[in-house]
Amino acid sequence: GLILVAYLWARQMAARVRGQRRLVYSALQVGDELEEIVTLRNDSFLPLLYAEVRDRSSFPEYTLSSVRAAGAGSSLEWRARAICSRRGVFTLGPWDILTGDPFGIFSVTHTYDQRAEVLVYPPLAALPPGLLPRGQIQGDERTLHQPTAAESLNAVTTRPFQPGDPLRRLHWPTSARREMPFVKVFQPQASATFWLVPDLDASAQAGEGADSTLETTITLLASLTAELLKQRMAVGLLTVEGAAQALLPQRGQEYFWQILRVLAGLQAAPGCPFARTLAKARGLLSPQDVLLAVTPSLSTDWIAPL
Repeated sequence: GLILVAYLWARQMAARVRGQRRLVYSALQVGDELEEIVTLRNDSFLPLLYAEVRDRSSFPEYTLSSVRAAGAGSSLEWRARAICSRRGVFTLGPWDILTGDPFGIFSVTHTYDQRAEVLVYPPLAALPPGLLPRGQIQGDERTLHQPTAAESLNAVTTRPFQPGDPLRRLHWPTSARREMPFVKVFQPQASATFWLVPDLDASAQAGEGADSTLETTITLLASLTAELLKQRMAVGLLTVEGAAQALLPQRGQEYFWQILRVLAGLQAAPGCPFARTLAKARGLLSPQDVLLAVTPSLSTDWIAPL
């Protein structure tokens, strides 16, 4: 009779117990809080005396593993949280729920093969003043020793008229509204393209964790991208992790997340010296482009290719 009761109890746990997990946000940044809502439902007329949750996620320092219980015909909901301490692409799941009869004779395992991809973007930092070359601001300024940028047909703003401005640049609606002459400021086509080229050679890196030179490089690249795109510059990214990968220069804040996704997965790789990376960049750059090389290497081998 005991074995029969245990068997029927286990059958109810197998047929009437369900689990569900839902990720609140799938795209996060270092320092954000990962949050999941986990639901355990018992539709049986018998109580769920124990349910052991086993999580096989790859997210660092995070797990759902715990032991829960639920009454007959009831559900239990709780939230699992963790602070994102590392950038990268991680997987939540698969996971299991282990239960059975109260006598421990039969065991039941519910396996959920669902996987959710979590993208943790690198953090941003305030850039030191004077880090970027002058001339990146829209208007009449330009980088020294570079030819004047050709103007596009896109007027990005207006400014008060100054002596020497051509009359064809007058913006009549603004001039009428302000009751003083205003001229159009056009978006330059040239000398507004920046290429970011990081050194991902493993032999050049130092330190571990968040204080390593690699993580500092990634944070700097993300911050440079945010600042340049904010100033309506076209930003491209060239990385070499065994094979070269290039994101062609584009403008717009929507492009910012595309670059951050690539930066989130970058890792140092052996056998890719920075001199070879710069050599690959030679065929992509035009004389009007600006190259921002980011390296922790104290070697002088990459000076000549640069």
